[in-house]
Amino acid sequence: MKQVLMQRGFSLVELMVSLTLGSLVILALGQIYSSTSASRRVQEMQSRLAEDGRFVMGISSRLLLQAGYRSSPVYGTPFQSINASVSTASSVTFTFDTDAVNQIGCNGTVEAASGTNRSVTIAQSSTGLNCTYNNGTAATTNWVVAAASGTSRGVEVVDFNLQYGVDTGNNTGAASSYQCATAADCIPDSYTSTPTAGARIVAVRVCTVLRSEQTAMAVSRPTAFTNCTGGNIAASTSDRKVYRIFRTTVAMRNRS
Repeated sequence: MKQVLMQRGFSLVELMVSLTLGSLVILALGQIYSSTSASRRVQEMQSRLAEDGRFVMGISSRLLLQAGYRSSPVYGTPFQSINASVSTASSVTFTFDTDAVNQIGCNGTVEAASGTNRSVTIAQSSTGLNCTYNNGTAATTNWVVAAASGTSRGVEVVDFNLQYGVDTGNNTGAASSYQCATAADCIPDSYTSTPTAGARIVAVRVCTVLRSEQTAMAVSRPTAFTNCTGGNIAASTSDRKVYRIFRTTVAMRNRS
């Protein structure tokens, strides 16, 4: 008599339960991966903003500290460190001499000694920030360069704002020495974005707002991000970009 072997597999119910549990596990893993990827993307955007912001604040401060430097106290007067007649809320021009040791240009390298004044202009250009060094021939260095929005992992300059600290005591115009004149204390009495020609500028406030070129769905903002002067930045509540503001105040080392 032959014995019939019975082979059993999964029942339809068991198969359905297994598929359901497997789908839930895969869905959970997918959500975890998506969340982790989104967080990493935002962190990368924040890191790029921090890196570019520290660079802009660092090199602009370093250059501004050179304003009014002369390798020899007897250079020729008047010697105006900050050119108030052309400096604005978004652009600053200043002058200094070089000794081939301590002074740098826009690209961060030490500049050769000069027998004439050198000038630097830092200015916002659309969504970028440029620095122009003029030693008789102007050369521009792009500090921040933005590509087409959303197509690059770069950074955009949303706002670049300068405020000039003016010492109104005994305002005799352009600098002629390293010292404060009689009745002047080289402490700002007020700040303005539109200094008058001949103003005694003793400090500069530098502010910039940077944002990521890329967007991230994980970024949400219930209220608008504000610029350097407190105004709302258009579309900042819905563009899903990361913003960050950087500020510093530079006291003029070689004062008027």
